[in-house]
Amino acid sequence: MRKLGLIGGMSWYSTRTYYEHINRLVQKSAGPRHSAPLLIESLDFQDLQRLSTAEEWKQAAATLAQSAKRLEKAGASAIIIGANSMHKVHGEVQKAVDVPVIHIAECVAERVAQDKRRKIALIGTRNVMLESFYRQKLIERDIELLPPEMAFVDTLDRIIYDELLLGKASRQAERELKTILTNLGQDGAQAVVLGCTELEMLVDVDASVLPVYDCTRIHAEAAAEWILGGSEDLTDRFRAPYASDPSQSRGREFATSEGLARGPRGPFQRDRDRIIHSIAFRRLRHKTQVFVAPDGDHYRVRLTHSLEVAQIGRTIARMLGVDEDLTEALCLAHDIGHPLSAIRARMPWTRPWPRTAVSITTRTACAR
Repeated sequence: MRKLGLIGGMSWYSTRTYYEHINRLVQKSAGPRHSAPLLIESLDFQDLQRLSTAEEWKQAAATLAQSAKRLEKAGASAIIIGANSMHKVHGEVQKAVDVPVIHIAECVAERVAQDKRRKIALIGTRNVMLESFYRQKLIERDIELLPPEMAFVDTLDRIIYDELLLGKASRQAERELKTILTNLGQDGAQAVVLGCTELEMLVDVDASVLPVYDCTRIHAEAAAEWILGGSEDLTDRFRAPYASDPSQSRGREFATSEGLARGPRGPFQRDRDRIIHSIAFRRLRHKTQVFVAPDGDHYRVRLTHSLEVAQIGRTIARMLGVDEDLTEALCLAHDIGHPLSAIRARMPWTRPWPRTAVSITTRTACAR
């Protein structure tokens, strides 16, 4: 299982909920004696609640980014932020680390889209309901959001900060929330998204007046999937919409054996491995930009250049959300077929690919 980092303490009640959900999911899938390998950093919520000014959010971004760096250094292969409102600084946190930071709104949007619901309501804290960082993720999936009603925004903000974040769930708050859900249903909402991890203290997800998407459970399910090794669906979740999808490859000139196709490597990863072990790639060690390669540690040849390009390309691919294995294959193969001399003499792609050809998707992308 892969180790996951959790930035918690916002509030510690939701951190406890995340811990319980993730472990129950891992236990259900892996066996009753298993538990989730988690790294948890619990922050002091006093300095992170009800932020309003740009300077306050800048400081919050720095705090969470440093937390993410510590979790990554400790061995986390992915990170989740255990609070909806703190996803406003998700971009800054993601830039600070090389491992993925699983976005809660992207997980929720995917689930709503899978259920083919097109008109929903989002409830949570003031900044979740009014600002674009959360709502935009849903809108990008062609999901219509009911406009927030300020009376509901004020009521929910008060309930969350004055009660739920303190571990309280009064009967009055439960009645007020039920009234809000009823009104949202009358306004045409097909479902409601709980955009606050503590709201499940008031809402019975399985017996509500409207279908409920519990963001904490959905986020925890994505985290458990990652811990258990992920799946193609989870990989798709982090792939940018303009990225190549290995499942949409037009196939290969020579079919892959059934046993190999079921192995742990995807098609683009096999492409990369084929390139590395090909004779054409090994020949790059004899080619330079202009001069014939002399001996010495400080001279660069096409082989070392391609390896360096692959290293940079994989990092850029991770930042952009495109397929890292495909990108690395393209980088490794980009000089195959070039002649010995300078750039002007190049006639790329005049030679056919080796008979152990990589997928048509990879070849087409290289040629472009």
